[in-house]
Amino acid sequence: MRAFWGFPRMKAHQAGENNQWIIGTKDAKVSVRLISFCDLESKTEYYLVTNLPESEISDEEVSEIYRKRWAIETLWKFLKMHLIKKLICKNTNGISIQIYSCLIIYLVLQLVEIPPEIGTKALDKLRYLQAFFEDDRKIIRAALK
Repeated sequence: MRAFWGFPRMKAHQAGENNQWIIGTKDAKVSVRLISFCDLESKTEYYLVTNLPESEISDEEVSEIYRKRWAIETLWKFLKMHLIKKLICKNTNGISIQIYSCLIIYLVLQLVEIPPEIGTKALDKLRYLQAFFEDDRKIIRAALK
């Protein structure tokens, strides 16, 4: 038996084969399955824990669900960090409009082509466009003076 990482009072021990584990405290224990998979692009190994039995869902299905879930999480992180810096409205309709607008901007960023030496990620495209439009604003301000 060993301490479960991040939870000092929680213990874990292997319960049989197929990466089955028992985790929990003295009073509350649960049987879980440890799944490991490797992302070949980033060369990173991941470990996931699920309480779903292998008869219901395979390791490959769990890893695919995780990849899709992680793509959604990184999308929302990008939107919150770079496009939704501050909510303009406080009511539900206004917030919905702002989120939809940001999703449209994100889709436009996926379609925009910029010089490859600048980069290919959405953040690279956003920074390129921001710099491009900032230069236009400077030209317009100088012409108005």
